[in-house]
Formats: sequence, C-alpha cells, structure tokens
Amino acid sequence: MIDYGLNDRWSDTNKDAKYPALYIGDGVPRLTDHELFDASFFRLQEVRLTYNLPLNKVIKGQLFISATNLFTITSYPGTDPATVNSNSNYGGNYETSAYPGFRSFSAGLKINL
Repeated sequence: MIDYGLNDRWSDTNKDAKYPALYIGDGVPRLTDHELFDASFFRLQEVRLTYNLPLNKVIKGQLFISATNLFTITSYPGTDPATVNSNSNYGGNYETSAYPGFRSFSAGLKINL
C-alpha cells in the first residue's frame, strides 16, 4: 500500500503517532528515539562436554561434543543485539542489517600417543 506509514506520522494534531514527522530539507537524516531499542540479551554462546577415555598410561584419549550460539533471549527486533556498527554516518551506534552469528555443532575424538 502506498500510504503505509504516511497516515500515522507525528503532527501538531497527532502527537501520539507511531512514526516521526516527514522532513524535507537538506537531505541529512534526523535521528529520533523512534528507532531506539533495548538491546539487552542473554545468550548461551558455547557449550563443550569432554569425557576422558580410560585407556592406559601411555595412550590417552578424549571424546568431546560442542555447540556454539545455541540460543539468544532478547526483545530486540534486529538480527543480533550484540551488533555494533559505530562507523555510521548517522552518528552513534547504528545497526545496518549485519548477519547474526551462525550456530554450529561438532564432535570429535582426540588420542595422544
């Protein structure tokens, strides 16, 4: 729809609007607190379980499994609450759609002779 967001802009008669007022001028973007979000989060970054194999005194072994980026709990609407792009022309910290960290799982066997 072409009128998406146009009818709910701030004005003298609509001070409780969802979107900031439209601005036409020098082309410099004006930052408001409309795009300011709470970026607090809880993240399980890495889990690693290791089991030492009971082989003998000369040969030692370990069996392991690990996982990274299992989950993040946040109310932040962006891709990653830990993303900070401070080299922005908009001033301050501004997220520009960075990719979130990937989730990975691994398992292995380590033997020392």
